[in-house]
Amino acid sequence: MTSAELVYIGPGGSPRKTLTVTGPQLAELATAINALKVLPPGAIWNCPMDNGEHAVLTPSTHGHTQAFDIELMGCRFVPVSVDGTAGHTLMGDGKAQDLVRDLLGVQLPPSTPPGASTPSRG
Repeated sequence: MTSAELVYIGPGGSPRKTLTVTGPQLAELATAINALKVLPPGAIWNCPMDNGEHAVLTPSTHGHTQAFDIELMGCRFVPVSVDGTAGHTLMGDGKAQDLVRDLLGVQLPPSTPPGASTPSRG
């Protein structure tokens, strides 16, 4: 992967901002995403406020299209899709979200520390 499109979507679907990510910045973002764990099935999550802000990272690859929908607020999950079909959801730890915010120059509240979103069994 040599480049990826990163599209920021603000509250209510706007503003939008698009950036092509390459080189060390892309490597750092990919490393942060690869470190995330898959959301366990069946858990119910109590999340902080979510205003809908997110950014979609779409790497340039040959063959299949992967998209990582990086939620910037709330539980900060990262749903993954391949060729438009939903796949796993990753549990965000704030690092990928902070990198996205820095890359796009978007001012958001600082990341919620890991553990602030707690699972509960219901």
